[in-house]
Amino acid sequence: REDRRGWRPFVRLAGPVWRLIGKPTAIGADFAARFGRHRLTPGELGLELTTLLALLAVGAFSFFFLGDIVDEAGLPRIDTLAADIADRMLADPLVDLSKVLTEVGSLPVVAAAATATAAWALARERWIEAAVLVAGVVLSYVLVHVSKAAYDRDRPDDMLIDAELSAYPSGHTAYSLTFVACATMLVRAGTGWAVRFAAVAVAIAAVVVIAATRVYLRVHHLTDTLGGAALGVAIWALLGALGLIGWFVRHNGRAQA
Repeated sequence: REDRRGWRPFVRLAGPVWRLIGKPTAIGADFAARFGRHRLTPGELGLELTTLLALLAVGAFSFFFLGDIVDEAGLPRIDTLAADIADRMLADPLVDLSKVLTEVGSLPVVAAAATATAAWALARERWIEAAVLVAGVVLSYVLVHVSKAAYDRDRPDDMLIDAELSAYPSGHTAYSLTFVACATMLVRAGTGWAVRFAAVAVAIAAVVVIAATRVYLRVHHLTDTLGGAALGVAIWALLGALGLIGWFVRHNGRAQA
């Protein structure tokens, strides 16, 4: 309404304001909306990458938080409570069974599972996924030993099996996250959602059982196993994100060619 005398100042002011503030704001809002939509959309670098980055952040924060939770006052209440429950459940048959189950999370067993899955991926020319698996096992071993040396937390008294190095984090628990990575990789070949859910659920259940045996056999406090799980989640989320980006760049290059 520039033809109206009272509106002329507002109309003349509206143009510069739109160019300096309104238009950049609209462009930024549009970019943010598109970026958010792509991050919540399955496929390419959408929901998968967003989920992996979220797991990386939560896993890393939880690992450092649990590592610093023990102070001069002693163990946190959650550790003493878990130890008391384990003591009440002690029985020779359960101890023998736990000694067998806990070895499933040992480095040789985990490395064998990762090697077999990596070989399966290589046979199908899924080079990036095979490399991620091998790198995950190596990185897990390195970070577990570095963390144990850095925190140097004492193990519980009266261990029922022999264990080396310090308590935090639980190496068996951290290594066992490899089973989740293997299950995820195996079901990404195109199986149904029911099979995918079942395979990953079984792998997660294995992690829980292995962590529980470490507490039950008195070689770890509960926070040690939680810290090991957090470290494993952070490691595999980081490598998964890098592998996903590598896969996207590789296939995007093929599409452009």
